[in-house]
Amino acid sequence: MSSTYDSADRLVNSGYAYDAFGRTTTSGDTTLAYYTNDMVASETVGTSRNTWNLDAAGRLAVQTAQTQATDGTWTTSSTTNHDGETSDSPTWTKTGDAVSRSVKDLTGRLTATTSASSSTVL
Repeated sequence: MSSTYDSADRLVNSGYAYDAFGRTTTSGDTTLAYYTNDMVASETVGTSRNTWNLDAAGRLAVQTAQTQATDGTWTTSSTTNHDGETSDSPTWTKTGDAVSRSVKDLTGRLTATTSASSSTVL
């Protein structure tokens, strides 16, 4: 299969679309929407969709994931990221009733993930 590209080096084959800022909005069965700061606001792929809310600093804070069943109903789950610093890596996350925390070493690299149930992943 051959591909065609425009002057901005973007794929222009059938099924691809871009917004005025050059961001991909459609790619096959995937549809994307963006916030004004270029962070992804929503993503739909087939029968799955994700939406994100931003925190006051413009970071991804809450992800809501939905999956559509064959009967047309949607199953929803939510993950909340809590940032205690200026990086894009959350200090701790909450998915349903499960809480996990990222533990960094003295150089700032991730060394372990701990959970409220006392489990640790190195």
